[in-house]
Amino acid sequence: MRGGWASAWLAQVAEDARLCRTEALAAMADEAGGRRSGGVPVARGSVSDPMAAVDARMDRDAARAARMERSAASVEECERVLDGMAAAGLRVEAYVVGLRDLDGMSWSRVALALGTSVSTVKRRRRVAVDWLDHVGPTRARMGVGTATESRT
Repeated sequence: MRGGWASAWLAQVAEDARLCRTEALAAMADEAGGRRSGGVPVARGSVSDPMAAVDARMDRDAARAARMERSAASVEECERVLDGMAAAGLRVEAYVVGLRDLDGMSWSRVALALGTSVSTVKRRRRVAVDWLDHVGPTRARMGVGTATESRT
């Protein structure tokens, strides 16, 4: 997982976090009664398997639940890595990655949250990615690594 893995990993984590946010909103809508059940379409004419539609929906729901479980685990793993990054002295960089990749904020919103410029938060994220690539996932989780940044 070395040599540039961090960018691809964070892209996948961002997608997993987006999926978790979407599912959380959908669950809240379901609880509030905001979504229709979808119902089971009734076929006209002869039906060889009247439960086929229900079975298909159950299969889709099971696949969706498995995907959600994997996505939630991915997000939790990223949170552990960010905790390790902060422990290694890269608190601001971990915060930027959290806001951008886990919370899905735009660059301008991250900059506003930190009271800095977009270019600064992008640079901080690059530092985070470089550090992750340098120390690797295991050491990142443990917070082991040097938190140095070259001033350019």
